[in-house]
Amino acid sequence: MRKGFLTCLTAVGLYCLLCTGAWAKSMELTSALVYYNQGDKKQALEWLEKADAKNSTEVQVYALLVELYAGYKRWDEMNRAFARIDGCTDKEKKLRKFREQADNVIKQQWVPLARGSIDLHLEADELIAAGDSAGASANFMQAREKIEQALLILPDNADFLLKLGNSWIEQYRKLYQSEAGHGILRGSIPPYMRLAELHPDSLDYGVTLVQVLVALKEYRQAVSTVDGLLERFPEDPDLLSGAAKARIQLSLKSEDEAERSQLMKEAVAFVDRAVQANPEDLALQYDLARLYQEMGDFPMAISQYEKVISGKGEHTEYKLYALKVMALIYLQELPEEQLDPVKAVGYMDQALEFDPGNPDLRNLLWIALMRSGDPAMQQRAKEMEDQ
Repeated sequence: MRKGFLTCLTAVGLYCLLCTGAWAKSMELTSALVYYNQGDKKQALEWLEKADAKNSTEVQVYALLVELYAGYKRWDEMNRAFARIDGCTDKEKKLRKFREQADNVIKQQWVPLARGSIDLHLEADELIAAGDSAGASANFMQAREKIEQALLILPDNADFLLKLGNSWIEQYRKLYQSEAGHGILRGSIPPYMRLAELHPDSLDYGVTLVQVLVALKEYRQAVSTVDGLLERFPEDPDLLSGAAKARIQLSLKSEDEAERSQLMKEAVAFVDRAVQANPEDLALQYDLARLYQEMGDFPMAISQYEKVISGKGEHTEYKLYALKVMALIYLQELPEEQLDPVKAVGYMDQALEFDPGNPDLRNLLWIALMRSGDPAMQQRAKEMEDQ
């Protein structure tokens, strides 16, 4: 009787220990740990997956799954296992321990790639400074390969997508900035489109995407993209500017007269709103003047070019553009009775203050002087010939 009582007591004690103590693990986790400690990761993984199939709530199951999936580069399953940690029911201290352990495993996979991409971009800058464009291009490509590997580990990670998109843009800006580099710049579109999809409330990604599309002369896609953004952010000045510029460029490119006319009207409406929001954006004001000029509305064009010339905003090179265009308007574009070479001379003199040695401007000034009909101005033109 005494022996049976003790046996029963021992069994009860062992049961309590299994349920509440260090041994309180499922059969699947216990088996997995045996194989894991023996170095048999394949068998350990099989037992852990059995636990997962039973919807285990043991945090150690998923921490070990993260480690083993990472070892086999099974990234999607690794991320799924990590996400399951938050649904586990262990005590908070244990949850925190194994969550941190799993997070460190994942960091060990992507941190070297991220650091490597940064180093390669820095080396690219050094190669550019040394005049080695080919070497810099190779570095940009290698940097993006590392970022793409990091994105395999953490798909849709905003930081990596941004690094990827900006790598293409940076290479374009530092090595091309012309149509020769459009193939490079085009590479930034997919990551920025994904960023815009993942973060619809963030304007930065959408604005950059529109700017890239305009630079690539993909005006229809730019119009479609910016119009979608304006539905959510109807008064954002950068979007209004992008909508106006895209329409201006598309209208200038279109060969369909009806479409061209409609686009111009739409562009004027957007530019007016954008200029009100960006009164110091000389590039935008210049585009508006150019649009009026294309429409044949010379009074409005002249008025707008004058605003550019007297403006105080950035991009003062547009003042030079406006001065040159104004000279051409008064030399040849207005109806004959409104042509005024003397005014053209005045605009060219101002333009040459910006760029004194420009041969095109000097040639245009000479033409204006000769056409002025003023003997003193014509004498000045002859003196220019001797210089």
